[in-house]
Amino acid sequence: MIVRIDDPKEKRRIACTILEDLTEWFEVEESREKYIEESADQIFLAAKEKEEIAGFLCLKETGKATVELAVMGVKKKYHRKGLGRALFEQAKITATQSGYSFIQVKTVRMGMYEDYDITNRFYLDCGFKELEVIPELWGEDNPCQIYIMSLKPAPGKARFKYVRIQGKELAKNTMHAKGIFSMCWQLIQKDVMAGEDADLFKEIDSWFAENLPWPPQCKAQEPVVCWFKTENSDEMIKMIRPAMWLLERYDHPYFVVYTNNPGEIVYEDRYQIAAKADGYLQIEELQPSWSPEG
Repeated sequence: MIVRIDDPKEKRRIACTILEDLTEWFEVEESREKYIEESADQIFLAAKEKEEIAGFLCLKETGKATVELAVMGVKKKYHRKGLGRALFEQAKITATQSGYSFIQVKTVRMGMYEDYDITNRFYLDCGFKELEVIPELWGEDNPCQIYIMSLKPAPGKARFKYVRIQGKELAKNTMHAKGIFSMCWQLIQKDVMAGEDADLFKEIDSWFAENLPWPPQCKAQEPVVCWFKTENSDEMIKMIRPAMWLLERYDHPYFVVYTNNPGEIVYEDRYQIAAKADGYLQIEELQPSWSPEG
């Protein structure tokens, strides 16, 4: 769960706890203290696992249209569980809602240190693009790489009417790729996803059951493929993102696909359509959002 922290003392306490656990990355005590002190005045997001704060992320304004990912950390025991990605995805939403158009981040250039190479790959996987390297900012031994990302929707996506999150496996009744809900339920049924992760997905599933109409064709198990409407999908995608993070946690690849030609539409409401799965499904753009193969 990602929560926003507003109390300055709580911000400093959380930042101190997390950064003290990450001295391999935050070696200089003076720098750690600066991050801790400055966090009190920044947008502050925290990741919770059970009742424990497992990580945090701070955003600071660097211009009227730009925020910087000032500092982020996840306790070592929670590494590779999707919390860093969850924090960043929420940070993008928060920055966008706050009226910013760009987000930037600084780190040590790729190829200098193994630990920082992991950090670089994380930022690239999140969608950041290289802006420039400033060697003199932190010294020749730590050349500063600046990454940047636009928070505005990609112009190409606006031309597509429908979007869907799917995997590689085929559903038996449609012979088309399974959707995100089917993939998550499959992991639960195979006892791959269990405990709190399974509970989280069930909460997500319940929210959609309450807020998204269930097409009668799906109830009747007819061979249809469902798509979100891009024009009204923001809230739905926001609510489904934690399920995407769960798939990443269990090394389960998924893709975000776009089309204007889903086939014969047999159901439609404000948020979605259902199209017959009895013909060739035309996917006009495919974004390999995450895959263990890279």
